[in-house]
Amino acid sequence: MLDERLAGANRHAWNTWLKAAAVVAIGISGFGLWLAELVIPHQPAGEIGSSAPEVSSNATIPGLDVLQSAAPSIDTDPRERFKQALGEYMREVEPLIHSQTFTSWDAVAQRDLTAMKAAALQAFSDGNHADALALLTTALEKARTALEQREAAFTTALAAADASLEQDDYDAASLHITEALRIRPQSPEALHLQAKIETLPEVLVHVEAARIARLENNTQAELRALEEVVKRDPSRPASRQRLASLRTAIQDDRYSRHIARGFAALEKNDLGSAQEHLNHARRIFPNRPETALLAKQVRERDHGLQVERLLHQARSAEQADDWSAALDAYRQVEAIRPGHAPAIQGRQTAERLLALLSAITSQLDAPHRLTLPPVAAQARELIAQGRQAGQASPHLAARAAELRHTLERYSRQVPVRIVSDGKTNISVRGVGRVGAVVSKLIHLKPGAYRFEGSRSGYKSEIVQVRVPPDAFDVQVEIVCDEPI
Repeated sequence: MLDERLAGANRHAWNTWLKAAAVVAIGISGFGLWLAELVIPHQPAGEIGSSAPEVSSNATIPGLDVLQSAAPSIDTDPRERFKQALGEYMREVEPLIHSQTFTSWDAVAQRDLTAMKAAALQAFSDGNHADALALLTTALEKARTALEQREAAFTTALAAADASLEQDDYDAASLHITEALRIRPQSPEALHLQAKIETLPEVLVHVEAARIARLENNTQAELRALEEVVKRDPSRPASRQRLASLRTAIQDDRYSRHIARGFAALEKNDLGSAQEHLNHARRIFPNRPETALLAKQVRERDHGLQVERLLHQARSAEQADDWSAALDAYRQVEAIRPGHAPAIQGRQTAERLLALLSAITSQLDAPHRLTLPPVAAQARELIAQGRQAGQASPHLAARAAELRHTLERYSRQVPVRIVSDGKTNISVRGVGRVGAVVSKLIHLKPGAYRFEGSRSGYKSEIVQVRVPPDAFDVQVEIVCDEPI
């Protein structure tokens, strides 16, 4: 029944509109303002009919819900229902269909909807409320259809532009994005896509450069071209994947070259160059087995060269009779290569010679002790050892000869004349009695002695005397002449 009523009302409304078009054209403005004041709450001037802002493609199209709200309500009075529908039409739909973007989209639909609204208003003013409601309902349906078609056309144009961009078809993409922006000039999505399309010609130049470089097997040129492509359009998956693959391949090639050159440098004993290539390889792939192997061989070669250098230093020090320097070099070799037989043998020889030299030096620093039999025996043993080691160390041989001469001097007795008054009894502590003499010559080994004089009724006298080696005029005078 409702469909039949709407169809009949629609036919009647169109007949009425054709007959009364002239009257509508004259009186529609004044009557529309009066009716708007009647059915719509007061709004500030200029809001109704003003251009509405663009909405995103995902937003609800204003006016599409008007048909639901304009459907029959609890109030079945056509007059009230018309007033409700008209208010919603003017508030939700009219701003959209009178916008500049809708005009450029479908000016014919805009004129038809304007005329249908005018006819509905005329029918209402004539008291034909049912016809007026039918006309306005049809206008809402046509507006919904027009807005849906506009939105669909925008979506289609945007999708076509994106698809053309994916195919690198600049002309088609530009054409479709222009159409999308004609429908919705302020769409952020469309504006973003337009910016990408505008960069496409420059991107394609670098894409072609990358293709040519790849054909020519020029990896560096291809790499540079692909970097320019991705910089301008990061959303190109093929270019990104190829760039990542190319970077990996270039890194692998650089790494392999450094490893090979490092081993080649080792073959030439060019340790500095081998270390430099090892450093480059470590920066690229620090954990690869090849890096560890090259590092091990560089380290071993470095140790080998260090050992050779230290052994040379040690032998040079031996020839220079510098056994301290030789010992230090041999110890460094053992720290690098524990168990190194020549270094062990050299260290032991150096330690033995240095110990012998130290012992001889100690004897020479305290020659007076050579008068003691145990010390003299030890000196004679050191002299014998020094004589044997003389071929390895002339300095040690010279010090041993010096000790031998010193021992001889301290082994010879020195004449010592004792002078007294013939009344004082004289003795040499640790040696023996001299007696009461006026003058007597005795012989003593070099060293320090205590001469003691004693006489009954007089104070005793003690004289400390050092007898130097090779002396001939040592005289000791001791007289006890101070009464007690």
